[in-house]
Amino acid sequence: MERNWVLTFVVYFAVFSLIVIVGMVSVRLITHQTDTAPTVTPSLASSSAPEELPKITPEETKQNANAQNPVPPTPTKPFSFVVLADAEDYGVPSGHNAILEHMLASGAAQKPTFAIFSGDLITMPDTLPSRITNLLALLNRHYPTYYIAFGKHDIECGNQCVDVWNKLFFHIKNPTKKDRILYHSFDHENTHFVLLSSDYPLKHGVDDAQLAWLDDDLTKTDKENIIVVSHVPPINFYKESTETCHDMTCDEARRMRLQNILAKHHVDLVLSGHEHTFDHRIVDNVVYILAGNVGNGKRYKNTLWQSSFLYITIDGPHITLKLLDENGNALQQKPIK
Repeated sequence: MERNWVLTFVVYFAVFSLIVIVGMVSVRLITHQTDTAPTVTPSLASSSAPEELPKITPEETKQNANAQNPVPPTPTKPFSFVVLADAEDYGVPSGHNAILEHMLASGAAQKPTFAIFSGDLITMPDTLPSRITNLLALLNRHYPTYYIAFGKHDIECGNQCVDVWNKLFFHIKNPTKKDRILYHSFDHENTHFVLLSSDYPLKHGVDDAQLAWLDDDLTKTDKENIIVVSHVPPINFYKESTETCHDMTCDEARRMRLQNILAKHHVDLVLSGHEHTFDHRIVDNVVYILAGNVGNGKRYKNTLWQSSFLYITIDGPHITLKLLDENGNALQQKPIK
C-alpha cells in the first residue's frame, strides 16, 4: 500500500511539473511577440485634440440632397402661334387690305396660343388715332394675345405715330420722348422672343442702342429656343432690294453687327416681312424666314406671290413651320429645329 501511495505521488508531481513547464513556454512566446511588434510613432494629428467637423446647415443639407438627386426641369407645354405680314393699303380709309380680316379668321381657326404681326399692318401718313383704334379692335376680335414688330408704314409720321402707338397699344397714358422705344422681348414656355424695331429710329436699320440692348438681352436668356422678329430682314434676300437700299444694305456695318449678334447667341429663327413674299435662307446656322403677305402684290420676278401666313408649332426643342394660304390650307411645311 505504501508503494501505491508513492506511485500516485510521482504521477501527480509529473503532471504538475508538465503544467508549469507549458505555462512558462506560453508566457515566453507572448512576451517575444510583444517585444518584436513594430513601434508606432504617434502622429502630430493624434497627439493634438481631435479636429471638430464643420457643421452643415439645413440649407447645405438640402443642396447636397439636390445635387445627389437633381430635380428634373419642369416640362414645358407645346404651343403655337401665327405670323402675318404686310397688310398695308393706301387706297382705303382703314389703311389695310380688306382681306386682312378674313386672314385673321383663318389664322385664329388654327387655334394658336398667340399671334405675331411682323410689321406694316397699316399705313400711317399722318397721326390718325382712329385708324389704329379700329385696327386694334379688329385684332382683338380674333386674338386675345398678340405682338407687333413695327414696320415703316405703321409709323410713317415719325415720333407722332410712335406716341400714338404707345398710348393706344402699349397703354402709356402720357408718352414722352423716353417712351419712344418700340423693341422689346418676352418669354413663353421654353422660348425667348425678341421683337426688333427695324424702321425706327433708323429707316431700314437697327441703331446702336438697340444693338447693345439686343446683345445684352440674348446674353441673359436661358431659354431653349430663341426667335427674333424684325420687319426688315437682317440679311439680303434679293439683289433688287440691295441695289435700291430697300433692305438694310445701306447701313452695312450695323447690318453685319446685327447678323453677328444673332449668330453669336445661336438664334434659331428670324421672322421678317417687308418683301411681300415667303422665302427662307440659312446664314451662320440661323434660319431666316420671310412671312408671306396679306393681300399685297408681287414685288420682284421669280418670287412667290400669294396671300399667305405662317403657323409655327413649338414642342420642346422642336420648331416646325407651315405656310398657309389665305384660307388656312397648307402650302408648305418645314422643320426648323
